[in-house]
Amino acid sequence: MNETSYVWGEEQMKKCYDRFYNLSPRVRLERNNVPRQFWPLLVYAEFWGISDDFTREALLEQAPLAVRRNLKEVVAAFDDAMDEWLAGPESDALQLSDEYVAFSAMRMAAYSA
Repeated sequence: MNETSYVWGEEQMKKCYDRFYNLSPRVRLERNNVPRQFWPLLVYAEFWGISDDFTREALLEQAPLAVRRNLKEVVAAFDDAMDEWLAGPESDALQLSDEYVAFSAMRMAAYSA
């Protein structure tokens, strides 16, 4: 397992992303609106969970290779489990939570990476 396979915490993300870390218009999410098993991904969803496709893709294009690899590998490790949440009952809600939207957008970023 290499460094890009690890789920980075906020401090390691800041270190590995370096100046790139400041380019995201990060969203603030409520932990309690996210299933517990995905709490380790909150920092990723806050960084990459940009609902505007153009803004998210522009950010992704600027991302260093190691950052894109890490995002792709980390999300892939949780992908099947996220299907249960993101394709579950909440997907039919009239009003999607900010957390649901951010995690969905983070997945889109990972797929594009």
